[in-house]
Amino acid sequence: MSTGLSNAIIFMSLGAVASLIATIILCLTVVPDKKRDSLKGFGRFLNDLFNFRGLLMEAIIKTLYVLITVTFVVGGFFMLFIVNTHESIFTGETTTVWYGWVGLIAMIVGPIATRLVFEGMMLFILLVKNSIQINNKLKDQYKTDEVSKKEKKQSKQAPIAQVPVQPDAEMQTSTEAKE
Repeated sequence: MSTGLSNAIIFMSLGAVASLIATIILCLTVVPDKKRDSLKGFGRFLNDLFNFRGLLMEAIIKTLYVLITVTFVVGGFFMLFIVNTHESIFTGETTTVWYGWVGLIAMIVGPIATRLVFEGMMLFILLVKNSIQINNKLKDQYKTDEVSKKEKKQSKQAPIAQVPVQPDAEMQTSTEAKE
């Protein structure tokens, strides 16, 4: 076995072990939802990232949409100025071809087609985001219902002690005098 290959195997093995250790540490310290409130800054960012609180795909899709749309428009604009001149090897005639029409089509159809494709992707992402929001609202409602049920149980289990009312001394003397 060559030295380069053996070094690669050693480094890949060390990388795998280090990745396993880092995964265990992150799963114990950062990933649990119970730990989110105690985390600050980068730790909270990692917690949100590993628990999929924010959707990274949405930002990536928006960035790609802008990039592709701008590429179609700018590329189409520069295609307006492409003129190709070539000479036929059979007849010897020189032919000039303007490729600006391809640029016009790219500037018009490209952004429209890109918008339709990316809008379809964003619809799926918005569907997922709305499902997450509904789920969170249901969790909050469930927690509120559980708290109110506990309060009702506690009020039923421990009724307020009723202290017998004793008549005042004046009332006793007035009732005794009447008799």
